[in-house]
Amino acid sequence: MTISNRTIGAAVAVTILAATTIATRLHDGLDRARTSARRTPAPPLFCAGVQERTAEPGLVCAAGRASFLTEAVRAGFAPSSCAAATLPEGVTVGSLVVVDARGPACAVVEVRRLPAATALICGARLEINRATEAELALLPGIGEVRARRIVESRVRDGPFPDVESLDRVHGIGPKTVEALRSWIAAGAAP
Repeated sequence: MTISNRTIGAAVAVTILAATTIATRLHDGLDRARTSARRTPAPPLFCAGVQERTAEPGLVCAAGRASFLTEAVRAGFAPSSCAAATLPEGVTVGSLVVVDARGPACAVVEVRRLPAATALICGARLEINRATEAELALLPGIGEVRARRIVESRVRDGPFPDVESLDRVHGIGPKTVEALRSWIAAGAAP
């Protein structure tokens, strides 16, 4: 059986056409999946630190507050008796939860603030009315000079009533405030 060059050429053309069609459909499917993923964001994680009284702290992210201690046990940062414990109301994203399991049941004995850098990694917002100059310098686009100006403005003019009022600081305008919106909060002054 002999195959002509014309037959080979036609077979190659059909193969290329089929491959192009498949690639286009895959690409379109991926685009639809990406668009769908953008419209339905994943629920935010509840991230905080956990520490047994005598151990080093660990960072735990869970699907919600209710499963936080269970995830801490799974990660090895808390003893198994803590899986049944509940978090007190004051525990928020970016908190450090200190647990004590020396008794018959695990108990949350202390809730503290995580260091600013760790809290920001957890998704906590930095309180601009409480943050130190070093903590403010961690924010994207702020640096040491703007951080110093924020603290000076806070001392001179009083606490920031809201995030938008951060634009009263020299060198910080509406674009910077908008870029920082998901990183900061203007809570009560210390």
